Amino acid sequence: YLFIVLIITFSTAIASQELVEFENGKVADAEDINSNFQKLLDTIKLQQETIDALDARILALEPEPSLFPTIYDGRVTGDAIVSEDGLTVSGNVIYADGVAYVSSPITQGKHYWEVRAQCGPDQRGSQVGIVGSDNKTLNSWGTIQASTAYFGILTDGARKVNAYDEVTNPPVTFSDGRMATYSGDIFTVAVDMDNLEIYFGKNGVWLGDSSPSDNQNPAYSIPSDEYYAVLVVGAEQCVPHAMTTNFGASDFAYSVPSGYFKGYCPTNDCEVAD
Repeated sequence: YLFIVLIITFSTAIASQELVEFENGKVADAEDINSNFQKLLDTIKLQQETIDALDARILALEPEPSLFPTIYDGRVTGDAIVSEDGLTVSGNVIYADGVAYVSSPITQGKHYWEVRAQCGPDQRGSQVGIVGSDNKTLNSWGTIQASTAYFGILTDGARKVNAYDEVTNPPVTFSDGRMATYSGDIFTVAVDMDNLEIYFGKNGVWLGDSSPSDNQNPAYSIPSDEYYAVLVVGAEQCVPHAMTTNFGASDFAYSVPSGYFKGYCPTNDCEVAD
């Protein structure tokens, strides 16, 4: 019995000593433990908020990839009609001829975009391509075709054209042969402003045995200039005859050539394809 009493007394003394140490050094009971734990959590939360704020400031300093705001927001001539979103150009009357330009030029870098036909075949057809700085004086379908700074692909047969003249410089058929265009067909354009070359494709095939990624067989070598995306619309069998362009604001139907911006990018800060 005495032995038990001594054990209890000794244990009580130790417990009392531990209690005193908690009271003098840290906490005395469960309520204080919870309170201090909550203070610790508050401190951690504050530190995390500080880190998040610093991350946000760092991200704000880094340029974000372009959102590809390019649309046909330049001049519109003739019978061309541009949709409200600025991406579809149509000729809504028979024998329509009109032109729609973008307002921002490309001067360097490599650019890619796609144009989808909404109707076909149409013998009058449309033309997709680029035009140089002289576009400000080109007010009709005929004058843009005749411009030496215009390079396009005709949808009525997938023929390329530059400085059109019916006798001396007519459109040229690609080696793939003249192909009719139907609703849903997609034309691809790749413009290499660094090497001054332009390539055209249709439905995922680069025409004329060409390869933009390899700088192989461009449709044309182009003079040094600033260039604007342009769409020349015509209508004969299809009324309206509409063409819708994807300048990079949405997913492309086909792979972007390696080294090219994933879109038409006047700001030269857009994502580049691997």
